[in-house]
This record gives sequence, C-alpha cells and structure tokens, in this order.
Amino acid sequence: MTDATPQTPPRLPPIVRHDVAVLASGYTLGQHRLNVLALVLFGATCIWVGQHVLSRPLGALTVFLAVLGAWLLTDFLSGLIHWAGDTWGRVSMPVVGRMLVRTFREHHTSPRAITHHGVVQLLGEQSLFATPLMGLLLLFNPDDQDVVGTTTLLGLYFMLVVITASNLFHKWAHMRKPPVVARVMQNLGLVISFKHHARHHAPPYMRGYCPAIGWLNPVLDGIRFWRGLEWLVWKCTGVLPREDDLGREAALALMRPAGQPTR
Repeated sequence: MTDATPQTPPRLPPIVRHDVAVLASGYTLGQHRLNVLALVLFGATCIWVGQHVLSRPLGALTVFLAVLGAWLLTDFLSGLIHWAGDTWGRVSMPVVGRMLVRTFREHHTSPRAITHHGVVQLLGEQSLFATPLMGLLLLFNPDDQDVVGTTTLLGLYFMLVVITASNLFHKWAHMRKPPVVARVMQNLGLVISFKHHARHHAPPYMRGYCPAIGWLNPVLDGIRFWRGLEWLVWKCTGVLPREDDLGREAALALMRPAGQPTR
C-alpha cells in the first residue's frame, strides 16, 4: 500500500516551541499523588466490577470475541487519544494542558523519556478516567442467557483494563531491551513493536497514531483517516492542527497537501 502521507517540507523543524526540561518539570508532586489515588481506586473498582462480570457463565467463544473486541477497540481509542493529544491543545490550557497536553509535547521532544517513567506516572491519568467508566458497567446487567450482552459486557471490561495499561505497551515500544513478557507479546503481534512504532516518530509525527497495539495503523494511515479528521475539525472550528508545536506558518504548510488553502 502506498503511503500517501505528506512529508515535512525540509525547511520545517519538527518541534520548535517547547523546552524539554520545562515540560518534564510539569509533572508535579500533586499530580503524582493524584495518580497514586487514581491507581488504587481503579484497582479496587476492577475487583468490584470483576465480580459482577466474571461470575457469569462464560464460554470459550464469548471470551475470545470479548478479548478480540477489547484489543481492537483499545487500538482505535488509544490512537484517537494519541492523535488528539499530538494535534490539538496547548500546554498552557488549564488542568488539561498540564495533565495531558504536556505529556504529549514532552514525548515528541524527548521520546525516550517515557522509558524512565514509573507505573504511577504511566498509568495514573488513564486510571483517573477509566475508573468511573468501569463503575458504570455495574449498570449493565444482561441476562445470563444473553450471549451478545454478556460478550459486550466482558469486552468492555477487558477494554478498560487494557486501555489503562496501554501506556505500558507504549513504553515497551521505546525500549531497546524490553522485559521478556513484552518481547513475547511483541513477537506474537499482540502489542506494538519498537520498529513499528518508530514510524510514528519521524517528523512531523502524522502517521502511526495507535501507540499500544498497532493493528489498525496500516488501515487508518492507508485511508488517510487522521488527515480527513483534521481537515474536518479545521473546517468546522478554524483551529489549526499542530499550531502549538510548529507555529501557524509551518502548520499551514503541512495542511496544504490535504487540499486546504492557507489563510
């Protein structure tokens, strides 16, 4: 499949507006403590909701379909979050800028910094958002004979667990020598490999957005899904993709091949 992703014009630097030391210092003690609390609450909620989900009669086919669905949905949602964090927003935004946008800007400025992050920093923000969603599964109570409902419930449960762990898979993709379990999963194609994810880190970081599993990257890149989504958001809101990283002129130049005139 031909990669039609527009290449960065040579005159454009990949990232010009952020200092890596300043970005790294944005992870504060207060945020770390919040992440610890979020992880503890997520673990407790997983056990509580797990009793609701896993106590049902589950056949092999139900488990297989639920896990497969969870893996695919995690791949897409982690890609969507990654694309949004890379493309939109500013570090200076209240709360969201410091907690989320800063993380994405730091990662492109210093890609290997993620390999030095502990579990709390890696998974805390995901836990913060996944915990209330996990709790909502208690409201979904399909009959034991409802195979579709049971499979959906199990799939959503697995998805919330896997997507919370997705940043760990992302970290493994930046390690030259990841743990044995990571190498096994990478070799089996269950999580994204170092070589696969390296395609995303070629400036201007406009492809390969699914950072944890990677199954959907060839499909979404091939149909120019992210470029079309950027065009739609820009057309509807006037907000320019990647302006926070590159500045307006450079960001406009990258959008030009997508069929949009400069303004």
